Amino acid sequence: MKKYFILAAAALIALSSCSKSPIVTEAQSVDPDEVFAETDLYPITFSSNVLATKAKVKGSGSIDTWADTMGLHIYGIKRDADNNLDLVEGIQINNVVASAPDGVESGEIEVWDPALSTELEKVPFYYDNSGCYDFFGFYIDDAFVEGQEDPELDTDEGTITLPVQINGTQDVMLAYADRVAAVEGTSINPNKLYSAYGVRKGIIPDLKFAHQLSRFIFKVRKGTVNGEAQPGAVYVNSLAVDSYSNGLLTIVGEDRGLAVADDDALVFLNLTNRGQALSQTLVEGLDAQTLGESVMVFPGRERYNIKVDLANDKTSQLNNMFFDIEGGAIAGKSYVITITVYDIEEIKINVSLTEWDTDTDPIDIGQDED
Repeated sequence: MKKYFILAAAALIALSSCSKSPIVTEAQSVDPDEVFAETDLYPITFSSNVLATKAKVKGSGSIDTWADTMGLHIYGIKRDADNNLDLVEGIQINNVVASAPDGVESGEIEVWDPALSTELEKVPFYYDNSGCYDFFGFYIDDAFVEGQEDPELDTDEGTITLPVQINGTQDVMLAYADRVAAVEGTSINPNKLYSAYGVRKGIIPDLKFAHQLSRFIFKVRKGTVNGEAQPGAVYVNSLAVDSYSNGLLTIVGEDRGLAVADDDALVFLNLTNRGQALSQTLVEGLDAQTLGESVMVFPGRERYNIKVDLANDKTSQLNNMFFDIEGGAIAGKSYVITITVYDIEEIKINVSLTEWDTDTDPIDIGQDED
């Protein structure tokens, strides 16, 4: 019996635990997945909700799927014995840029250790077998503020932040690997993740990227006269919507997300066509046609102002209008705004909300009400 207790005690000394371990009684058994040899190596790998598509030009609009030309910025931070992030000595993956998946349907993200990797050999980061981590990520396209491309670490506040500046063509995203969601339906303690133990249990961090801006998609169509399209040629020369343009992205901290920068003023952001200036577009009929790509704006406001430059064969007219969104525009939501044109001056506005990437009722601007 004495020999049995000596062996059990030796096993417990080798036990890896990320938070303070409870006292183990004689009736409890040691989970072999928590016992490691010094030579055991477990690479840090990721799954995600990003899938690949063809290459995307910088600043060309919202992201639905991904390409390997896009840089995902990744953080891996160890937690201390009290289960708090250690931002002093625990940042193991420090703003490492990884390529988005290039055709991998599972959305796997490969993050290589730049200190050990070469062009010929890519070396992953490895878990400290006695530690547990949280993982974060962000993507901002080319919305970096000149001279402020490196995130700022504030150990007193427990935050990592980055200023961003948008022009309407960039998609800003944040990611976090949720430990609680990862073990839902199991008996695994989320405080023991993410870790080498978690790898043994088949659980790897899943980085969920979430849009931080609201997306406005604009469509245009002709108004009706006696059931027919309004006669006469009408063109859209340009369209712009107002938004704040400067913000602070909190990547790590209690208030993760994007906030408008102090004292920032509203500016008009132009609708473009995949990063290129919107070309003159003929409004051709009663069926709504999409203008350009989209405009990405700061969420939160209930009223957005737009400028639409319309032309006929003789002259042009700049129309200043607005539309209201009840409750305010929401981050990660997509708003389809349909403009109904009767002539270059007559336009009316109505609004509704849609989910990102779903086909629901559009926002109508200028459509006759029944």
